[in-house]
Amino acid sequence: MDIRDTYPARGRFFYRESTSGRIIKVSKKKSFLKNYNLNSGTIQKANKQKGIPKIKDGTDNDGNYVIIKIWERDKSSDDSDLREIWRNELRQLHRLAGFPGASDYISEPKETYEDENGFYIVISPGQKSFLATHFNETSKTTPNEQERVTFWSNIKRAALGINILHSQGMLHRKVDDWAILTEGHLDQDDFELTGFEWSMRLSSKLSQTNESGASYSFIDDWKGLGNIAAKALNIDIKKLTSRNTPTRKYLAL
Repeated sequence: MDIRDTYPARGRFFYRESTSGRIIKVSKKKSFLKNYNLNSGTIQKANKQKGIPKIKDGTDNDGNYVIIKIWERDKSSDDSDLREIWRNELRQLHRLAGFPGASDYISEPKETYEDENGFYIVISPGQKSFLATHFNETSKTTPNEQERVTFWSNIKRAALGINILHSQGMLHRKVDDWAILTEGHLDQDDFELTGFEWSMRLSSKLSQTNESGASYSFIDDWKGLGNIAAKALNIDIKKLTSRNTPTRKYLAL
């Protein structure tokens, strides 16, 4: 159970669990982000309508690189939807934490927090960053043979992470280049799966429908991974799925 379910925020204070396991009361007055040395600008801009958090990076007080997902609160409106998106990611991360081997393929949070300004998830990825940022740097280059070997090894790592989710009856629902952490997708065998704010637990059915009526299934996660592979190899996904494109054209990739 999430610690905030057992010890919810009350008034100007909220409760958190210390490293020793003791429950402590913390004032909400100090902004949580003051605990970190953040870089200027953002890695990803927020989209409140879609529930997409702002993402910033920087270092902690020990100089370790961190990535922080930030769902900013709007004091003039109800923020229960934002809180639920944030809490949903926490629930999925807690659920996955106990699965043997999950930490090898799935990113774990360093810290989570709520204050009067927002909801936060802190990731300590070492030297890793989002795959999307690497794509921006390499989008015009064609991978050589060794880079393709490394990349397909990374795709296997991502597939193992997705398989762990599915084995727990969970759908990721947003497998894209913002859901992968890596030091370098063409030279490091290190993919980690992240971005579980839209994950959902699957019922006994083979697909699940959300509140808007959209249907999701395991195959959608695999399609997302396929799109990542096509993007990394500079393949036009429309041509790849076209019946007019010879399959042999892509067999050497």
